[in-house]
Amino acid sequence: MGAGQQGAGLGPAGLDPLPDVTDPPLGVPPVALLFDGETKDFPLDSQGRYRSVGIGAQKAQLALLRQFGKLPIAITQGLDMDGVVPVAGTKLSAEVNSRVRAALAQPLAAREIHIIDIQGESPVRGGIKISVRFNDLTDPLAAPYTVTIG
Repeated sequence: MGAGQQGAGLGPAGLDPLPDVTDPPLGVPPVALLFDGETKDFPLDSQGRYRSVGIGAQKAQLALLRQFGKLPIAITQGLDMDGVVPVAGTKLSAEVNSRVRAALAQPLAAREIHIIDIQGESPVRGGIKISVRFNDLTDPLAAPYTVTIG
């Protein structure tokens, strides 16, 4: 029995040979995408394609956004309001350094990233701004990344 102009399969039980596999028309999609924590979206480049980053950079960026509250997560996934400690003054630098390293413990232990610099400031009372500069060791050709939150 035909299906439109075609038979219902050339082989037994309607099994047709598979067509040749070709590359997608826009190329192979990136392994890891750049995520914008402010817009909570994946930005596009000038050609309308998602911006690629190394796996280490993506892990680090998402871990920092989660740690500093820019990516809401369920309490069962680790966010605990009792763990939020207000910091200011001389403790700020040490606390920011400690929290950043805790957030990045997994990619640091896996040697996927190398931290170059951690900066923290409190420009407004009750607010905190951090900036973390790091190398993505999974992509040795990539320039250092900077993630700024706050």
